[in-house]
Order: sequence, then C-alpha cells, then structure tokens
Amino acid sequence: MADESSANTVGIEALATITHYGVRHIQQLARTERPDGKGMVVVRVGRNQYDFLRTIEGIILHIRGLADEVDHSKEAQHEKVRLLSAQRKRHEIAAAVIQGDLVSFDETMERFVNFATLFVSDLEALPGRLTPDMARETSPDIIHDKIRDEVRQVRANVFGRIEDARGAIRAGGNRKTAPKAHPRLVGRPN
Repeated sequence: MADESSANTVGIEALATITHYGVRHIQQLARTERPDGKGMVVVRVGRNQYDFLRTIEGIILHIRGLADEVDHSKEAQHEKVRLLSAQRKRHEIAAAVIQGDLVSFDETMERFVNFATLFVSDLEALPGRLTPDMARETSPDIIHDKIRDEVRQVRANVFGRIEDARGAIRAGGNRKTAPKAHPRLVGRPN
C-alpha cells in the first residue's frame, strides 16, 4: 500500500513540468477548491508531494469550470448586446415617429384609399359635367379638348389634395392613429 501511494505522488517541479504551469500557480491551485467541491484542485499529500492522479483530475475539472464560466459570460454578453440593440431600435423608431420621419402604415393606407375614392368619384362625375356641353358640339377636336381639360382638372384636384396631405404629414400633424407597440411603418414622403 505504501508503494502504491508513493508511486502516485510527484514533486512540485515534476507536476509543473507535466502541467505546463509554474510552481507558484500549482501552489495557488493547492489552495483552490475544486468545482465539484471534493477537495482542492491540486491534492497535497506531504511536503513537496502531490497525488498525481487526483491532481490531474482536479486540474481537468478546474479547466472545465473555467471554460463553462467563459461560455456563460459570453452568452450573457451576447444576450446583453442583443437586448441593447433591440432597445436602441425601439427608441430610434419611436423618435422617428415623433419627428414625423415615419408614418403608420394604417394611416398611409387610409389616406391612399381616400385619395383613390376621391379620384374615382371625380372621374365618375365627368359625364354629368360634360354632357350638357357635349350635346351641342359636333366638332371632334372641341370634344377632345373639353374631355382632356376636365381630366386634367380632376388630376390637378387629386394632386392638390395629395400635396396638402404631404405637408400635414411633414409637419407631424393631422395624425388620426397613435403608433402601436409594433406598428407597420413607412418612410416619410420627400
């Protein structure tokens, strides 16, 4: 039994050579608790004598524990970066909405539908406005010019309404809906 225990012991210099640690580092590990709680990392059995097998096992567990700590700290760091990026993005969107750089998708669609409805309504009113004048005309050129002028007037009315709305959006006013938690947004018109 004595032969077996002395065969498993090594001096601090031999242990330092085998593990590629300095003598001072091995002495520090002899005072460091193992991650599994079963004694010290380096197991000292006497003056300048260390249990080789238990010490190697302790060093392996110690290195694994350090690697786990590094992995957990990297995961925590990545999570923190992801969280900060998400917060920054939410703040940027909120600031852009407040400054009028972004308008809610729902508001934009509502305005588009209103413009399309007005445009179609103006086009549908053309025959009623043109019929009294056209009934007297026999010249195709005059009829053509009157129809063209009326269509241009309808187009000018719609573009005038669009420009009024663009001005209101640029000024940040005339908003009917507040931004939602995750609004669908579109860029401000230039």
